[in-house]
Amino acid sequence: MSLESYQRKIDDFVLICYNEYLPLGGKRTTFYERGWFEEMYTFNFNILGEDLPIQVYVHFDLFERGKGPDGEQLYSVTSRLGFRVPYIDRLWQADPLQPMRFTIKPDIIYSGHLDFSYNGSHGNNAINGIIPVGQNMDSTIAQFCADVMANLDGPYQYIIGKYNGLC
Repeated sequence: MSLESYQRKIDDFVLICYNEYLPLGGKRTTFYERGWFEEMYTFNFNILGEDLPIQVYVHFDLFERGKGPDGEQLYSVTSRLGFRVPYIDRLWQADPLQPMRFTIKPDIIYSGHLDFSYNGSHGNNAINGIIPVGQNMDSTIAQFCADVMANLDGPYQYIIGKYNGLC
């Protein structure tokens, strides 16, 4: 299987998870390069009475790792998963008591956004923000999408609201 075919196969699964777990009507954006791709989904979500744009992202890096017994190319895959929300810079302060499921910090690429970087699940935990995925890719992505929505509906309502001057 070519690298591009493998990327499309992963991308198809990510879209299934996005459609199953995230609100409908959002905007999908995909960036492809040789060896990596990022699938983003942006939707408005009500945080303490204010609709804020939430950008969920799944970034994959793919590495060729030789050939299998049948001669087919094999790949190793790592990922960075998370979501971004806008925030008011002057209200930001790191919270040492933040929940463990996501690490929260200002996004280094998207100015004016906080990055909620996923720390993994089911023993598939991030090391410096990078999650190795392979045979358990499907359960990792599905759990990630479910965790995003559970946390947006729950404990992150207050955190996001606080950094946007809503509470």
